[in-house]
Amino acid sequence: MKTNPTIFSKLARRTTLAAAVFGIAVAFTACKNEVIEPEAIGMLAVTNASPSSVDFLIDSKQVNNGALTFGSKTIYFRTYPGSRTGEVRFAGTTADAYSKKFEITEGYYHSLYVISQKNATTQKDTLSYVFLRDEFTQTETGKAKIRFMNLSSDSPALNLVFETDTTTFNNIAFKGRTAFKSVPAKKYTLTLKNSVTGTAVATLADVQIDQNRFYTVWAKGLSATTVDAQKLAIKVDMH
Repeated sequence: MKTNPTIFSKLARRTTLAAAVFGIAVAFTACKNEVIEPEAIGMLAVTNASPSSVDFLIDSKQVNNGALTFGSKTIYFRTYPGSRTGEVRFAGTTADAYSKKFEITEGYYHSLYVISQKNATTQKDTLSYVFLRDEFTQTETGKAKIRFMNLSSDSPALNLVFETDTTTFNNIAFKGRTAFKSVPAKKYTLTLKNSVTGTAVATLADVQIDQNRFYTVWAKGLSATTVDAQKLAIKVDMH
């Protein structure tokens, strides 16, 4: 049976945290017997999938304490629902490199991935972002749920293959992503393959996938770079 993919369903096993986030325990004042309503919020995590270090702002208020370096992320944090303006800046600068609105849904988790593409004329990174609502639905016994995103700007469409399992995520172009799929909980070797040629372009061994958890596996880096720290790789984030 599936449950709604809300903060309540994801944190069902963490009642203390859920209560802290939502104010689930209804409070009464001693003298007025007044009910304090829980605050309406959504949750958001920001990941930097761009080789450049960045700052991220919501409605002109910066959400990261230190610069978000390549591959780093914030924890999920509370934010008000509705239409919000997301602004990306190169770390330490004051001018927006990219600005766009996104919609926070009350009671849901959301993920935002800062990405970049090389400008063919200037050869400088052009920042933007991918925003999505996280659909955390009930997991099956002995399984986890995984989605795949291709955030490598100069790579072709990619397949993600799980060794010894038939689950595959095929033909995902840059900025593309899949829905969450159920995968048996165990240790895997993950391989990225060119979706046309079938050539393996990146591998990550000994990836432990635990039951009842949610993961985003994403293609990180660039296929053509000679900088080791920016080379195409597989990144696994547990939610």
